[in-house]
Amino acid sequence: MTNRLGSHFSEEWKQHLSEAHLGKKRSKESCEKQSQTITNKPHPHKSHNHTSESKQKLREAQLGKEKSELHKSKLSAAHIGMEAVWMRGEKHPNWNGGSSSLPYCKRWTKRLKESIRERDNYICQLCNVVQNGHKHTIHHIHYDKSNCYPDLITLCSNCHSKVNFNRDYYENLFMNKLNEKKQLSWISANLSGD
Repeated sequence: MTNRLGSHFSEEWKQHLSEAHLGKKRSKESCEKQSQTITNKPHPHKSHNHTSESKQKLREAQLGKEKSELHKSKLSAAHIGMEAVWMRGEKHPNWNGGSSSLPYCKRWTKRLKESIRERDNYICQLCNVVQNGHKHTIHHIHYDKSNCYPDLITLCSNCHSKVNFNRDYYENLFMNKLNEKKQLSWISANLSGD
């Protein structure tokens, strides 16, 4: 058998292989063997940790290199882990009329954000991870940047990315959470003096 590592199949050959395997069922043993191979195989990017020196070398090797728009969008899709990145603007399922470019309310200050973190004990209100090293983000529950209350809550950056999908669910979840903790009145009381 020849080594095909790094080579690519032609479209005709891919079609031939697809047709050759149509209707064929793999044995249970074959499926289990493949599953075992996959589960025992370490992830190629997570099999070891890079030292700070090697990270610096990798970074320096990429400095000054221009990436194509296609490459940038593929990196973005891989980072976010979703296909929706390929859709931009109004075609994107989370399009919200361009609200991300709207200004924040006048009360949106470092002091306000820090007071919300303090109120939430520096804990992400979705996954309960404690702030450590990097400040948690402050999320507008109603996704309205022009209004700073009563809809602010502390989230880690991972959860803050997650809550941009299924917005109605997270809106209800966080408002109920604030209501249960009697924090809705805290927000309006603390902002009325600003």
